[in-house]
Amino acid sequence: MPIIAATHRDLETAVEMGDFREDLFYRLNVMPLFLPPLRERIEDIPEIARHLLSKIGNDQKRKLSLTDLAQRRLVSHEWPGNVRELESCLERAAVLSEDGRIDVDLIRFPSGRSSRAPAPESTSTTPTFRKRNASLPPSNRPAGCRPRRPASSA
Repeated sequence: MPIIAATHRDLETAVEMGDFREDLFYRLNVMPLFLPPLRERIEDIPEIARHLLSKIGNDQKRKLSLTDLAQRRLVSHEWPGNVRELESCLERAAVLSEDGRIDVDLIRFPSGRSSRAPAPESTSTTPTFRKRNASLPPSNRPAGCRPRRPASSA
């Protein structure tokens, strides 16, 4: 049975310090994936938002839409809570929307959280996507995603 696990901890260091079981680390570390935080892939936000709005709309049994201004506000936020924060933000906006149309005034962030400068206006509503480099240099790999060291023959 496949298991998908995620952590923000450096499990390799935890293994070296004796804080995490080595055998469990190697069972979980079969296919490590690096997914940058949402703030580093702002070009993905429109597509993720559309997907989440579709899911939320199905739950609420109504069609939801996002205005261009609302989309620009989403792109301008730092997203410290990543996709879960985006989903909560959109769900909150959907509940507040009477007609299913989510405009910029319904996009609210917890107080004390600032946004980046507004994203520049674009004539295209189609998001652009950058290709992710699967072979990141070791310094850019997240903890726990470094290749296994070969077993020593000593």
